[in-house]
Amino acid sequence: MVINDPLFHPGWIKFNCDYWNLTAETIELKSEKENVWALKTIIYKNIKGEIVTPPRNPYLPVIFSSSSAASASYNRRRKAAYEELAAVYDQSNCKGSLVLSSDVEDVRAFTWGGFSAAPLYTYYLDIQNYKKQADTRVLKHARKAESKGYYIERTQDFNLVQKCLTASEQRKGFSHAVDEEGLKLLNEYMSSDYLHCYFVKNVKHEVVGARVLIVDGENKVLAWSAGIDSSVLKDGVNHFMIEKLLDLYAKEGYKVFDFVGANIPPVAAMKEAWGGELVVYYALRQNSLRHLIVNSYNFFKKCRV
Repeated sequence: MVINDPLFHPGWIKFNCDYWNLTAETIELKSEKENVWALKTIIYKNIKGEIVTPPRNPYLPVIFSSSSAASASYNRRRKAAYEELAAVYDQSNCKGSLVLSSDVEDVRAFTWGGFSAAPLYTYYLDIQNYKKQADTRVLKHARKAESKGYYIERTQDFNLVQKCLTASEQRKGFSHAVDEEGLKLLNEYMSSDYLHCYFVKNVKHEVVGARVLIVDGENKVLAWSAGIDSSVLKDGVNHFMIEKLLDLYAKEGYKVFDFVGANIPPVAAMKEAWGGELVVYYALRQNSLRHLIVNSYNFFKKCRV
């Protein structure tokens, strides 16, 4: 089984446990017959033993593999794997939504198992060919910023990165949830090989924005956090920074740039303009009443004399 999702990184898992006070368990399911199918994922639990999606996790990574690519065999095996995963989830209380990676395209096994499923969306950019697919307007905006002398720069100044993110939080009324010390801890656990921070600076070498990205080292880039000074947006700085990052990752051989969500209209419109593939992923919610009834039945069944 090829593992190429950044959220399987041991440092990411350890960060979630330490920063959010959670425990993590690697779940590896497989068919009774050897080498027919296999599934791997991570389950996080809070101090109450409830399964959760940790804050600032775009999704819970799920990887499925099958020895046969024939449609009938593959679909049958995938359904069996997801049914087993649904059963694993249903053994515990699930708090809030369990957001699964886009690899999980078929959620029927979960809905049949008593979960509700709501679609979420993101865009995947083909890093190696993005300029052929992007709207010419975003590239024009990027050229405008470049002509004004803006440039990007790699950094590990987490204090200044956090100030950029905080400014964006205050303007838009949300929270990135991870503070400066959290960024330092994540960098310690993942290393700068997998946690990338970039500034965008103006011609006076003043920092006017920052982005934090999580990578798997060869294939996928997650656009995890961003903060751009509103005063420079008219100069096309946001598009400029994305373009320069895509160019850098293209040179390094990366293939997929995940915008990490496109579920708010103005944000979705900006990301859509880059011409990426619209990708659906799902948020599961446990049917609490059904779970209570089943657990109560099983409890009293065990207690019968």
